[in-house]
Amino acid sequence: MKGVNVSLSTIRRSAQILLAQPNSKVVPQAVRLTHHLVKQQSPILYQQQQQQQQTRAACNSALCNGKCKKKNARRPLKAAAVSGGNFANHKHTGSLALTDDDAGPEVNRRDEDQVLEVRVTPDGQLARFPYMWLRDHCHSDRYFNHSTQQKIPDLELLQRDLTPEDVHADDKSLFIKWRDGHETEYSFEWLAEHSYPGKFCRRTKRVMWDKKKIHAGPLPAVPFEYHMNSEEGLRESLQNLVKYGFTMVTETPPTAEGTKQASERVSPIQESMYGGLWTVSPSMGNNDTAYTHASLGAHTDNTYLTSPAGIEVFHLLEHDGTGGESLLVDGFNAVDTVRREDPKAYQTLRDTLVPFEYMATAADGKPPYLMKAYSPIFTEHPGTGELLTFRFNAYDRGVMDTVGPSELAQFYKAYQHLSEVISRPESEFWHQMRPGTVVLVDNWRVMHGRGAFTGFRLLSGCYLSRDEWISQARMYDAL
Repeated sequence: MKGVNVSLSTIRRSAQILLAQPNSKVVPQAVRLTHHLVKQQSPILYQQQQQQQQTRAACNSALCNGKCKKKNARRPLKAAAVSGGNFANHKHTGSLALTDDDAGPEVNRRDEDQVLEVRVTPDGQLARFPYMWLRDHCHSDRYFNHSTQQKIPDLELLQRDLTPEDVHADDKSLFIKWRDGHETEYSFEWLAEHSYPGKFCRRTKRVMWDKKKIHAGPLPAVPFEYHMNSEEGLRESLQNLVKYGFTMVTETPPTAEGTKQASERVSPIQESMYGGLWTVSPSMGNNDTAYTHASLGAHTDNTYLTSPAGIEVFHLLEHDGTGGESLLVDGFNAVDTVRREDPKAYQTLRDTLVPFEYMATAADGKPPYLMKAYSPIFTEHPGTGELLTFRFNAYDRGVMDTVGPSELAQFYKAYQHLSEVISRPESEFWHQMRPGTVVLVDNWRVMHGRGAFTGFRLLSGCYLSRDEWISQARMYDAL
C-alpha cells in the first residue's frame, strides 16, 4: 500500500498545480485523469467514492432545492483518496470538474466577476449566474415558504459577503455553501429553465404564419369529445393556441351551451361590459360596428382596456344569408414583416404609446362608458426579443396626443406600413365558419375580422382571461 499512497500523493499535487492555472483548458482532463488513475491503483477507494455518489444522486432525484436534510445530499464531492483535495473548495478561476467522469455539467467559478458559469445542458452555451442572483433565489426553508410557494424576503442580501465558501455538484444539482454557513441547492433542470435570457415560450415553438403557411397543412383543430374528455386533447388545444394563436373545436353541439362547454374547458369565462357568454346579431343594436351587417377589418378586441381579454371565442349558430366569411391575421407575423422591411418603423411601433378608447351612451339598462388605455402596438421580451403582446384596432384608436409634432410623421409612416402589411392578401386567412365549430383566438396575438353579409346571422361567443389560459397552458406543459 505504501507504493499506492506515494502515487496518489503525486496525483494530488499534480492536479492542484493544474487547478491553480486560471482558465486552464486542461483542468477537466486532469481531473478525469485523476479519477482514472485512482480507479486503476486503488479500486477499493474508487468503489467507496462511487457508492457515496450514488447515495447523493438518489437523494437528489427528488430535486428538493434545499429542503432535503440528508447529510449525503450536501457532502462536498472530493476526489477519491486525495486527502485535502476538495477541488470545488479550491479558490481559482478555472473550470471545475465536479463530478466523476462526464456525469455532471461543466461549472466555472469566476470569483473576480462574482458569477458561476454553468453548462446547464450538454450541448448548450455556458449560462452565467451571478452570486447575488443565486443567493436571492435560494429555495431553502430560510428563504422560501414551500407551503405557499412564495419567497421569504432577505432584507440583508446586499450586506452579505456573497462569495461562496464551497461549490460542488453531482449529476443533478449544484450545491453552494456560503461564507455565513448557509447552504443552497439548485437542480440543473431549474437552472436551465431560469437562466438568462429567460423565454416566454419554452415548451411549444411558435409558428408565425401567413395564408400560404396555414393552407399548407391541416388547420389546428381538435374534436369536441377529445377536447372535453381527454387531458391530451386539452393539451393539444392549448399547444395550438401557443403555436398558431388560434385553435378550433370541431363537432361541438351547435348551441350556446356548446360554446360555453368548449370555452370553460380552457378557462373560466371572463365577464365584461358585454356580459359573460354573449350573442351577436345585427338586430341587437349595440353601440358597436360588430352589431351591423358591415365588414370588419382585422383587429384585436378590448384595446381600450388596461388588460384586454386573453382569448376571444366565436361560434356561428345560425346564418340564413350570404357572405360573412371570417378573417384571421397573425399580428406577430405582421410585426415581424415590418421588422424585416423597415427596422426603424418596427422600433417606432414598439416604443410609441398609442391611445385607445371606447365610448358608449347609456342604453337598455346599461351604464355609459368612457374607457381609455395606452399601449404600444406590440411589446417584446427584454432578454430574448420574442414578441409578447400585440394590440391593433383602427376603429378604437384614440386621439394621438402621445406623440410630439417632430415624431408624428415617423409614427404615421410606421403605422401605415403595418396597416398595409396586415391588409395584404398573403397575410389573410379567410374561412367560412359553420355551426358546430368553435374558434378560439389569442386576442394578444391574432387579429380577427369578417366580410359583409346579408340575412340573419347569429354568433355566440365570450372572452377568456389572459392570466387564466396562460396558467392552464403552463400547467399542461404547452408554454
